[in-house]
Amino acid sequence: MVGHARSADLLRWEAQPPLSQPGSGFGQLEVFQVDGRHVLIFNCLAGEFSAARRETGTRGAIWAATASSPLGPYDIAGAVPLTDDRFYVGKLVQDPVGNWVMLAFENVGPDGAFVGALSDPMPVRWDGDKLVLEHSDSDGPAFAHDPGWGTYARPARRPGDPGGVLGTVAAGV
Repeated sequence: MVGHARSADLLRWEAQPPLSQPGSGFGQLEVFQVDGRHVLIFNCLAGEFSAARRETGTRGAIWAATASSPLGPYDIAGAVPLTDDRFYVGKLVQDPVGNWVMLAFENVGPDGAFVGALSDPMPVRWDGDKLVLEHSDSDGPAFAHDPGWGTYARPARRPGDPGGVLGTVAAGV
């Protein structure tokens, strides 16, 4: 469940009605405004699913749910996976030239072993009303069908920019 509280002075808080229903089954969430649109990004791996969701056989993922306001309502049941369970705890950030990318932790590798490394930036874009990761020839979540979806082009550096985490997304991660 997503709780909600307000404060005028950041010292005294007033609880507001929750923004989602109990039993939604997710963790590590954040609301972003991407290109003027509100999106809730949250992590939910298979072990965190509600009993009903586990019965569907759905794999865990980093998920996105949209709303017309930062306070929702967010349709958690209608959330779409941005990744499969190879990634967890995604965060949207803007690169040095203002493009939106997602960084996440790598969960499991091809051998099924835990990785725990930080991913390369994965560009995101809007596809109608859904936020999606940029990748080629796949209509599913990133890496779910096409592990070699391409590379992230490094933008030109600004004078004095020491570099950063921008780089190539490794195929088959």
